[in-house]
Amino acid sequence: MEVYEEPATEFVADFIGDTNFLEGDLRETEDGVVLTYDGTDLGVNTSGVPEEGGAVFVRPEKVNARSAGFSDDSLNTLEGTVERRLFLGSKVRYFVDVGGFEVVVDDSNQHAATLHETGDDVVLAWSVEDTRLAHG
Repeated sequence: MEVYEEPATEFVADFIGDTNFLEGDLRETEDGVVLTYDGTDLGVNTSGVPEEGGAVFVRPEKVNARSAGFSDDSLNTLEGTVERRLFLGSKVRYFVDVGGFEVVVDDSNQHAATLHETGDDVVLAWSVEDTRLAHG
């Protein structure tokens, strides 16, 4: 489980399971490590920025697709548009365009009333704890 949740390198993160890599400006602030992605600051679960760099990522099952307008300052959030969705039994996989980049979301298929349609604007939300840094 540790290899999946806290992979040592970008290669391992990509090799073991589906991964959303988030590219942007990684820096330390007085509040911790932040990645600026598509103009939005996202908190990263790491103690510092390594000199050799690394890859910031979040796993698809850690991300929730919420209705447009959703806001929660305790979570990382990005606005996007649903490009595609797939029903996979107990989960729904969304492919969401966020500023020209695709983010994959595996949401629980609990309530048909909460499903998002292709073209819907959504807010992707996940815990800072689930935003990881794998070393280059």
